[in-house]
Amino acid sequence: MKLYIRLFNVIFLFISILSFAQAPKQMTQSEAHMSVPLIQNMVKALYNLEENPYYQELFNQVVEKERQFNNTHYVFYNAFSNEWRVPQDLYLELYKRLHPLTINIEDFRTFRWIPVTHQTPKEFLKREMIEYGLVNDNEPRIKAYLLSTNLALFGNVGFAGECTFEYYLNAKSNTPVSESVFKGILDIFDNPSTYKEGETPILYSFLPEITELNKYLVVMPLPNGKEPQTLSQIFIPKNLVDTVAYVAWVQGNPYDEKLVTWVETHIQKRPGQAPIFAKSAPFLQEIRDLFKDVQISHPLFKKILEGIEQGKYNISTILNEYKTTPEYIPGLNNMQARLILSPQYIGNPSANVKIFTYDRLDKDKFAQYNQKLNELADNIVSTFLEYNAKRGPQWQPSEPKPAAKPVVVPQKPQPAPAARGRGRY
Repeated sequence: MKLYIRLFNVIFLFISILSFAQAPKQMTQSEAHMSVPLIQNMVKALYNLEENPYYQELFNQVVEKERQFNNTHYVFYNAFSNEWRVPQDLYLELYKRLHPLTINIEDFRTFRWIPVTHQTPKEFLKREMIEYGLVNDNEPRIKAYLLSTNLALFGNVGFAGECTFEYYLNAKSNTPVSESVFKGILDIFDNPSTYKEGETPILYSFLPEITELNKYLVVMPLPNGKEPQTLSQIFIPKNLVDTVAYVAWVQGNPYDEKLVTWVETHIQKRPGQAPIFAKSAPFLQEIRDLFKDVQISHPLFKKILEGIEQGKYNISTILNEYKTTPEYIPGLNNMQARLILSPQYIGNPSANVKIFTYDRLDKDKFAQYNQKLNELADNIVSTFLEYNAKRGPQWQPSEPKPAAKPVVVPQKPQPAPAARGRGRY
């Protein structure tokens, strides 16, 4: 009997070791994306990491950071032109001074500062589908709410308008930073409605100095002449990710293979040729109008709406598979994600969201930029407090804003079947 037990234990141990050896290795998201031969060939053809050491160095840096958070967070990539750093940094510096925080926000950025009420991806997608037929994140009412991202550094490689890395190298902001952007930030802290009619808010006097900050953001060109802008690497805790992100495609539409195939087939020059994504917008508008009109009587609209209800587009449903067996995910390189930017979560430093930036800014000039920024923020706040003291206790901090209060993280839902399947500001 003892012999049988010992033999059983040996067999069990052998099977366990064999299973462990054959278990798929979990890579980071950027490693997994680059492990697919077709994607390797596309990256080599477009960027040739061997001939461009900076590209390889950047890839190594982001992967190293991904490994650091691989067990606790999922990662997302966005790129934007450097001029947008000024309003982002100004808002955060003013906020820090007027709302003292007790937590470390060194690895944190703000992407938007307009107070919005949080919606889950499910709530957002259902509303957009029912009211508008599909999503279009180029519309101003959505642009302030969603952030377009890739799931890997070279995600959407080959599609210039959708690839974060391409946008990092050749960023041209769709929305330039105007004086009204800075006025909007100052108005958050110093409400213009508290002034008499015709009176100019006192903080507007700083606008010339604020706009001057951009001149310190000087890029050091690469040997190939490229002038990279700002790349953001956004880590979101795994137990929070489905509350703020969903699997997406062009214009923020939920990633559905039938929808993608329908659009791609329509915008091909000839069968077998690569789709011309610049032509996708007009056709997506036709589909949007059709869906808005016929709703669930169209089988694809009904399928997508049911998928939203069932959690098919939850980002967590695909990312584990993405990191272990990426070669088995159809449309891997087409997948994107959209992040919902509400102050409650991604806008809240205490939510354990980590945001790292990569750039090629001249270090000396950037040091001057930070010095000028901090001096300016100090002057703005001291001027505001002094002026506000003369007016009396009229000012109250606007809410909601990034808060130091602990975030109540929702329980992670049970994963639904995997959704099969950039960056601009």
